Amino acid sequence: MALIGACSSTRMIAACSAMFDQAERYRRILFLYRREPRNVRAEHQQLMQLTLARKEAAAAALLRDHVLRTAETVTGIIKAGRLPTTPRR
Repeated sequence: MALIGACSSTRMIAACSAMFDQAERYRRILFLYRREPRNVRAEHQQLMQLTLARKEAAAAALLRDHVLRTAETVTGIIKAGRLPTTPRR
């Protein structure tokens, strides 16, 4: 969210904020059930660097890959039946 903080479009900020909030459920699944290590901090750092350098195409490609990798991992966890059927307490 820090990368869009200077955006002058309130609609863009609202849309990004909503997507960020919706993605939280998937981040929690990854945190609890991912088996393969992943350096998300490094991915975010690289995305920030590309964005600040105004390398739009490279930043967009990295963001797409980052989101798709997350989606594929969560899908794999769900398909493998690794989520509990009852909520954690």
